[in-house]
Amino acid sequence: VNYAPVGLNTGGGNTLGNTGVPVKTLPFDSIVQFTREVSGQAYIRMVKIDCEGAEWPILLTADSLHLIQEIIGEYHEIDNVDDFPAIKVGNYNKYDKQVLIDYLTEKDFEVTIVEEMGKLGKFRAVREK
Repeated sequence: VNYAPVGLNTGGGNTLGNTGVPVKTLPFDSIVQFTREVSGQAYIRMVKIDCEGAEWPILLTADSLHLIQEIIGEYHEIDNVDDFPAIKVGNYNKYDKQVLIDYLTEKDFEVTIVEEMGKLGKFRAVREK
């Protein structure tokens, strides 16, 4: 995965292209498992995700979502996933808020879109205990 800064926003960037600085990655499921082991807790109370486009493959491939009670985060809508093979998962041809809502609802979360700003949005997904 590469990280490429975007303009003057030094806190933002994207992970969608092949340019930028290579970034070491860790599987999301291993981070969840490590956190559970270190904390001694059966469940993770909350995860905040803000991954500049990489939220899609992270969430859509995670096997550990059932161990998380709440996810808050940012999503980036992508109209043509085929343009970004590094983040393509399954048969999705686009990633948008409805994909996010449907997928997390299937995983037993109640999903709320908190804020929309064009192709960028914030969400909250909560699992009842």
